[in-house]
Amino acid sequence: MPEWKLFIIEDNLISMFLKQPKPGLRHLLLIAVILMIGCKKAGDTNEGELKPEVAEAKLWYDKAYTALKPAKHNATVTANKTFDFSVLINPDWQNALTYQRHGDEVIEIPVEQPGKFGVGLIGKGDAAVEYKPENSKTIFVLLKNAGGYRAFIMTLIADADYLKGDYTKLQNNHYNKRDPKFSGVLVYYTPEGKYSNNWTYKDGNCLVNNSL
Repeated sequence: MPEWKLFIIEDNLISMFLKQPKPGLRHLLLIAVILMIGCKKAGDTNEGELKPEVAEAKLWYDKAYTALKPAKHNATVTANKTFDFSVLINPDWQNALTYQRHGDEVIEIPVEQPGKFGVGLIGKGDAAVEYKPENSKTIFVLLKNAGGYRAFIMTLIADADYLKGDYTKLQNNHYNKRDPKFSGVLVYYTPEGKYSNNWTYKDGNCLVNNSL
């Protein structure tokens, strides 16, 4: 298993920290580049404009992850700490998708201003493949069942051979399905940045799964 340098781009301010080694993605170095201009404060969406199931999920998410946290323009990332997505990016609740998968009610939510946020991977050691941040798509995934809600951040990073310069292909990939020809990686975190697992795909086939 090669080591990977993971870098996260959201505009102009740079912070960096070393992720603790975990199975799957080891010795991750995260470099956060965060835009502090023009960011909408979490909670600005009018719940009355949302589908009932989305409004309910938003209320749960805000209470669980954003109610007691600072606004984005006050947020900082310090050395050797987990990258907290819930402070630094917001879900775009107005464009949420809802569907069922594996017995869960799924609410899939894009990131606000997705063009200003990207995640990349660069191989270290003998790894040769580079996954560029402009080839990435990040979404929030909320799962609801009888036990309540769970939330994850899913980042999909496509390889250049799959995209061939056509970035619209990223929109063919979701939590519940991938493009049959997708090549790249999927990485899952909690909204507060705890690594969950990652998957590697080639021509639509899952080659590697690493989980905690």
